[in-house]
Formats: sequence, C-alpha cells, structure tokens
Amino acid sequence: MISGTCAAGLVLGLVVGLVVPKKYEASVMISPVGSLGPAGAATNALESAASRLGGLGGLLGVGAIGGDSRKQEALATLQSQQLTQDYIRDNNLLPILFAKKWDPNRRAWRDPSDPPTLWKGDRLFEEKIRSLSTDSKTGLSTLTITWTDPVLAAEWANGLVSLTNGYLREKAIEEDRNNISYLTQQAEKTTVVGIQQAIYSVLQTEVSQMTFAQGTKEYALKVIDPAFAPERSSTPRPWVWTVLGGLAGVTVAVIIVVVRETDRA
Repeated sequence: MISGTCAAGLVLGLVVGLVVPKKYEASVMISPVGSLGPAGAATNALESAASRLGGLGGLLGVGAIGGDSRKQEALATLQSQQLTQDYIRDNNLLPILFAKKWDPNRRAWRDPSDPPTLWKGDRLFEEKIRSLSTDSKTGLSTLTITWTDPVLAAEWANGLVSLTNGYLREKAIEEDRNNISYLTQQAEKTTVVGIQQAIYSVLQTEVSQMTFAQGTKEYALKVIDPAFAPERSSTPRPWVWTVLGGLAGVTVAVIIVVVRETDRA
C-alpha cells in the first residue's frame, strides 16, 4: 500500500508540475538616488542658501526632504497605486491581466456587466506580480515581476522604473518652476540688499536643479542592471512537485496503516 500510494503521489506530482502554467521572474536592479551626484550638490547648496532666508525658506519647503527621504519617496512611488494604474491604463494591460474574462475575437469583456477595473489590476500587481526587495548592506533595490510571459515580465519591470523616473522628474521640474516664480516675485518686492542676495542665491540653485532634472533620464532611480526576458521559468518545477507528491503519498499511506493497525488492536 505504501509503495503504491507513493508511486501514485509521484505521478500526480509530476503531472501537476507539467500542467500548471509556467511563470517567469524578470528583475531590474536599481539604486534610489538620494543626495549624491550633481542633483545632491544642487540640493545641498539650495538648503544652505535657503537657511539664510528663515521663513521664506520654510515656505519653499527647502530642507524638508533629505537624502534618505528622497530614496523612500522614489521606492514608494514605484509601488504606488496611482503609478501602477497609470501604467496599466497607458499600456492597455487589463485584457492581458484578466485574459480569461476577455474575448479576443470580439475585443470585449465576456461579461460586460462586470469588467475588471484598474483597481483590481493594481491589486493583482501588488499581490501576485510585483515584489520589491532592498539589500540592507548595499542599499540597492531589486524590482521583480512574475508573469507567464518572460518578455512581458521584463518589459513591465523596466517600464515601471522608467515611468517612476519620468513622474518624479516632471514633479520636481514643476516644483522648481513654482519656486522660481515665487522667488522672483519676492526679490522684486524687497529693497534689502542682504535678502535680495540670499533670494538670488536660492534662485540660481533652483534653476540649476531644474536644468539638471530636465537633462537627467534616471532622475530618481538609477538602473544598475536592467531586466531581461528569462529563458528558464521560476515556477513550477516538475521535480519539486514530483518529490512533494511522493512525500504526500507516503504520508497518506502511513496514516492509513497506523489507523488500520490501531483499529485492529
């Protein structure tokens, strides 16, 4: 009985391992940009100059975000609901994510009364598709996309990083423009030479920072190693399923034997 049950478990495990759809993992290694490099130098200069303005610097929000906070903001944006939904919508991914509910011939949902939403797509990404890990020693982060198509997995991983960089770059440029406009107005209102000099110092740094942002593609997340389409699936692994099936078969058989012997006793 034990041998037969074990053999049945092995066969069943092998069949499951071969039938279950394969999934592939594509990973992109990134380094969140903090206060390093030209952008960091501009930020430090901006904070130093704005500190001389007192309340005006506070109104601009200068010095409120440090290097670590900028890194955390970049990683949070990468996983944010808004960015994920934007990516799903812009690339029309709902028919791919919910392929069983999509009729490719009619190019419509099989149940028009209950079509998948962007919110559901974001939940699917959050729970089953996207994962993010950070190495505490190096500070490098790895974004991993798990999907049934290796090419799409790599495309989505690289695309989400690119979208995050673009979003945060445009946000920074808009903030710099607003600050420049505000500083210009304040400089025109005052006649105190010391305040004017401080304002123009901050203004010059704001312009430098905006120029840097406009010319930097990897503004918030620097790609160390981009994602490539994997040639080997991550799951399922037939031999793992086979071993698990054999162990399950042995376990079931032993339980049956023990129960029978107990009843006889």
